[in-house]
Amino acid sequence: MRITVTYYLDVISSWCFFAEPAWAELKKRYEGKVDFRWKIALLDKTGLPTSQEEEEWFYRRSGTIMRSPFMLSS
Repeated sequence: MRITVTYYLDVISSWCFFAEPAWAELKKRYEGKVDFRWKIALLDKTGLPTSQEEEEWFYRRSGTIMRSPFMLSS
């Protein structure tokens, strides 16, 4: 049985940015055994930051949690 893994990408999400190395590793590790696909996640305005300051806060939070050596810029 072959499985399909779909990655729903939110193009402004810092979590998607930080997940990219894991996504690449999964694709490499399971190449030929798993079908990997991605789709753009469609969000309405309730799922988006309400200001640049809020977006920067989200980026700082995820950067800190991931122990990133740099911070994303809004």
